[in-house]
Amino acid sequence: MKRTLIALCMLALAAVQVMAAPAAAKHRIPAKSELTLSGNYDKPKGEAAVYSVDGSLAVPLNGGGNILLGPKLHYDSDDAKQAAGAVLEVNFLGTSKSGPYIGANGLYDLKEVAGTERYTVAADAGLKIALGKGGSGFKVFAEKPVAGRGKDETYLTYNAGLLVRF
Repeated sequence: MKRTLIALCMLALAAVQVMAAPAAAKHRIPAKSELTLSGNYDKPKGEAAVYSVDGSLAVPLNGGGNILLGPKLHYDSDDAKQAAGAVLEVNFLGTSKSGPYIGANGLYDLKEVAGTERYTVAADAGLKIALGKGGSGFKVFAEKPVAGRGKDETYLTYNAGLLVRF
């Protein structure tokens, strides 16, 4: 099941790029795709370390790069929390410079755990900080589950990650 979902995510990524290519060639879209990688590591005293890594590859759906869509993978130290899904982001200033953004992502857990929902939908908002001419840099954001697993948690998570635009 896990391999099937990962294969479907990769297929979706290829499909989005194939669909976007004719539009890019026809309209000369200057927007860039974004590869992001962020992680979390906690080592409470006297307990085992807990970590997670998120990666996504979003491609622009419009000429300015304001709307991005693509697959997302979540790897966690807890096998029950590994997931695959999609990410949607709205960059207020496009993909050519630094600026604020809002987004949402939906993840489907690759392993079923009795008594818990198997999906998570989260909203996030933050700032993309471009370094240099290429637009690559950092991404800092706050995230909150709004549906599925974790929706009843009252706290926000704060994250930072690498952003590569190409």
